[in-house]
Amino acid sequence: MEQNRRLPRHFLEISVAKSAWLIVYASFLYLSGAAAVLSALAIDISYLLAAPIIVFGWLIAAFGLNLFLWIGHEGGHGNLHPDKYRSTLIGILASFPVAPQSAIGFSASHMDHHRFANREGDPNLDIYRHFRGFWSRLLLSPGRATRRYRAITQQMLRGDDLPFRSGLSLDKIQLRHLAKLNIIVQATWLLAVIIGLVFFPIEALLAYIIPGFLSRSYNGIRPYLEHAGLGDQRGQESRTRSSWFWTVLEAGNNYHQEHHLYPRVPCYKLPALHRYLKEQGISEITENVDPSVLGAFRHSFRSSPLPRGT
Repeated sequence: MEQNRRLPRHFLEISVAKSAWLIVYASFLYLSGAAAVLSALAIDISYLLAAPIIVFGWLIAAFGLNLFLWIGHEGGHGNLHPDKYRSTLIGILASFPVAPQSAIGFSASHMDHHRFANREGDPNLDIYRHFRGFWSRLLLSPGRATRRYRAITQQMLRGDDLPFRSGLSLDKIQLRHLAKLNIIVQATWLLAVIIGLVFFPIEALLAYIIPGFLSRSYNGIRPYLEHAGLGDQRGQESRTRSSWFWTVLEAGNNYHQEHHLYPRVPCYKLPALHRYLKEQGISEITENVDPSVLGAFRHSFRSSPLPRGT
């Protein structure tokens, strides 16, 4: 497939209002889930009734936090604001609830992931191909990714040359300013978490720490859902999970094949892009599509390794 095929202009238009909607929607998911957890504990009902409400609330809150992470991802792609610097800045600020994983460090690395997906030069392979089993992927890969992106942020702060062939189309001064902002956001987040745990330990644990752990774990296996068991040819290196269930929870970020084909299309337009490409008879868009809710999770196990990149 020719990935530079011209799209109708509306797919590439950036709407600041819709970017704000993404932030509001992520906030709604997180706050409604957290409220469900705290309400189930506050009202006088049996544990048998409270338990499913709490678990449901944790899951919804976790996906709200997950969406904040992907808003940071959208910012790095320039999909939150027509100005790339402002888009990246908005992504950093909006990723405050998941600040430990540096948004700017991720974005700098992520451009090479798109250019070399599943091939030598893909920085994601250096992070994720070391983990062979489900539990290590779930629990250990997020920590490796977080350390990598923090190190990249420190390199930006020092003004070092970054070890990537693709960049963010920003100069070193802009990157240093964004790195400083990202570190301030992380420090503010840490202070907020400490205050929450000191003054409201039970509420902070149940309404934030546990959903945060679930969100972090899900993002540990997500690269395998999207890339494991696939090849390294362009247009064939990523997987879409097209169920409406994931579209609702991830605001279109589940259309990963489409995102790799056209990374400058905002996530909320990816479902429509999928339908458009199918209507145009683009055969690649019908491949590597899992319409089920849980089918792609089989790729989080050992049987679906990431390519070696060699």
